[in-house]
Amino acid sequence: MDLRHDLIFSVRALRRMPGLAVTIVVLLALGIGANAATFAVADQLFLRPPPGVAHPNGLVRLYLRSNWTVDQSVGITPTLEFAAYTDIAGALQGRAALAAYTGPDSAFVDIDNATHNVRVVYATSSYFPVLGAGLSLGRSFTEQENRLGAGVPVAVISYGMWQREFGGDSTVLGKHLEVALAQYTIIGVAARDFNGPDLDATDLWLPIAMRPARPIGDIPWFQEWRSGSYVRIIARPHSGVTPATIGALATTVYQRGEREHVAHGPDTTATVLPGPLLEALGPSITPPVEQAITSRLLAVTIIVLLVACANVANLLLLRGLRRRRETAIRLSLGISRGRLLRQLLMESTLLALIASIVAIGVAWWGGTLLRVMILPSVHWAGSPVTWRVVIACVGVAIVTGVVAGVAPAMHAGRTDLAAALKAGAREGGRHRSSLRAGLVAAQVALSVVLLAGAGLFVHSLAAVQGVNVGYDLNRITYGTAHFRNAQGRYVEFGAGDHAAEMTTGLAAVAARMRADPDVESTALATAPPMAGYAGTALTLQDGSIPPRLDNRDPALIAANASYFAVTGVKLLQGRFYTAEDERDGAAVAVVNETAARTYWPGRTALGQCVVLDRHGHACHTVIGVARDSHLEHIVETPTIELFIPIPHAAGFLSHPTHIVVRGTAAGSGRVAAALRTALAREFPTAEPPDVTSAATAREPELRPWRLGATLFSLFGALALIVAALGVYSTLAYAVNQRLHEVGIRMALGARHTQIVRLVLVQGMRALVVGVVAGLVLTVLLGRFVSTMLYDTRTTNSLVLGGAAAVLLVTGLVGSLVPAWRATRVDPVASLRAE
Repeated sequence: MDLRHDLIFSVRALRRMPGLAVTIVVLLALGIGANAATFAVADQLFLRPPPGVAHPNGLVRLYLRSNWTVDQSVGITPTLEFAAYTDIAGALQGRAALAAYTGPDSAFVDIDNATHNVRVVYATSSYFPVLGAGLSLGRSFTEQENRLGAGVPVAVISYGMWQREFGGDSTVLGKHLEVALAQYTIIGVAARDFNGPDLDATDLWLPIAMRPARPIGDIPWFQEWRSGSYVRIIARPHSGVTPATIGALATTVYQRGEREHVAHGPDTTATVLPGPLLEALGPSITPPVEQAITSRLLAVTIIVLLVACANVANLLLLRGLRRRRETAIRLSLGISRGRLLRQLLMESTLLALIASIVAIGVAWWGGTLLRVMILPSVHWAGSPVTWRVVIACVGVAIVTGVVAGVAPAMHAGRTDLAAALKAGAREGGRHRSSLRAGLVAAQVALSVVLLAGAGLFVHSLAAVQGVNVGYDLNRITYGTAHFRNAQGRYVEFGAGDHAAEMTTGLAAVAARMRADPDVESTALATAPPMAGYAGTALTLQDGSIPPRLDNRDPALIAANASYFAVTGVKLLQGRFYTAEDERDGAAVAVVNETAARTYWPGRTALGQCVVLDRHGHACHTVIGVARDSHLEHIVETPTIELFIPIPHAAGFLSHPTHIVVRGTAAGSGRVAAALRTALAREFPTAEPPDVTSAATAREPELRPWRLGATLFSLFGALALIVAALGVYSTLAYAVNQRLHEVGIRMALGARHTQIVRLVLVQGMRALVVGVVAGLVLTVLLGRFVSTMLYDTRTTNSLVLGGAAAVLLVTGLVGSLVPAWRATRVDPVASLRAE
């Protein structure tokens, strides 16, 4: 009964202060909603089991911990060779059911003479049974259909593809679609919510026996160890079999395979690790940056909630001061201090619960936005707001309501009855409160942390974008055409049997592109800038074999003479080779500065020569030294790089596979479309042309820093707004409580400037304390984000000073309005009130 009366009393109290109630609801909704939106993303990554998978907790994913890597460091990957899967599955027979599948890959599928770009997974016949995945229509593959070396072209399509491409036609079973020149018969439609055990979107499942792959000599791809045919492995242990047992047996099998099948450098210390089905929770040396940012983002949104919480506590504290006389009267009439405390906590909790309803809407919108920003390629199952998110939202609201209300409630419970009853109409007059100042300082300090974090990521992003990779990425677009072998089973490496056609066709495309007014120049090469290269072995002129730098083979790029001008490679010594060198058959080479420094320390590289591949090839004379350029990544250590003319290369490097186009300063953005059209017209029997700009290809590498800058800036701005509202509302409320005092000061001759200074000093004191505390806190917490920054110290004075200045200016602006209102006080009216 008392609880119902307390609830009714709280509702009536809130109705008497609609403006303050709305302000508190909005502040809490922003803080709670931001947390709920982030939790919605984390829920998908770390908590929510893959939809459509039966008993996901009973599944184990196998990871390979390997010491055999390029730089001899430890690495953990969720993939193993298919030959290793075959051996492990045989060893675990009777102990666990295993399934293997490839990661989703983009492919062009022809359906009723229309081409669609879809995501394809190749899987073993045990894939659907092991996952316990049901089907909406039909069936999955049988062992006979998935027999390696003699697979049957059948397919299972996703529910989404069934609806999108076939209109949900119930007669879809038996229809055909074409993938890689092979006709596949649709035998099943996956369950509506099934997407596989990973987060990547999947449209089509095909038998792994039909996987396009080039044989290694006379050995089929699926029997070759370290063939590059890597798959993901899922195991469902039988009753009584532990994941540790599976890992131990799989490790024994894998190490034996390394000893038996790898002649040079077998990794006999590799281990197979059993891990959770959700890859985000699996073992790793360095987790993906997006996932690291997601976990940091949870901390950021908690800070936003704490800022809102401190703001609300301050508002409720000031409201308590206004109700000081009312509280004293109620205590005098016999209400217990315990019940008074309960009523005040109920008010703040009720406000938080109302805010949670608004926060669910914020969470839905914010969760959708964060999904796209953090992991745009992920298949997000269902709405971002699930029952877990709603429960978390309500739980956070209750905790927030109690936390925000406990300080004001405790303060009201300690009311001095005699002093409060004597206060009269002024209801407390001037009451300095260190608690209120402390809450304002806390808001400011936490806001400084978020703004400084945003500044650090923005500075880091600018540093990454400013890295000199050795190429003019913003002006370069490149493209190629892919051919399939005669059976249509795999894409030819390079041009394969179509080398002559590729050579003449790319030359024709280059001539056509040079006539385009948006094109400055073109070049032909075996690999475009930062998108591929061939490793080569070499000997020096004296017959010695130079050491490998960082255990990496030298990178060899064969290109025609215009490549250097097109890509923007800079010359340091000597000269680049020319078209005359290509026609004359001169065996020349251009090396980068790292090669010159490594191979001929203290000597000039010009005039030296290198023999490629250690197979008696001609000695290439070094005629130029170029500035280092990056091979694969924006952030990487220098490596050895050599450039030679295409006619003098050997094997698959003896003909061009890519055209590289340099656009004009104004027309670079239009080059890609023109190049795609030209390639499609020149190679009508090839796969759809692969065309991209160098800047676009590098964008995924910039995403972590861009993401950090965007998210920290977004939530930093949100915290800044909340803190500014807090400073303004707190100071405005405080000024309203001191109007009588201000009136007396003005009646005694105080000037407007003195009144403004009085109010500003009160507000800025807490601001300065908060800014200093925030700077100290930023330095202490900097180590948690330092690994995600590039060339940026967490103690960067420019960033920290900028964050402090923004908060001080914002607080000053928020203090000016209450100060101006104080100067408008009528001294006569104030004295009459007394």
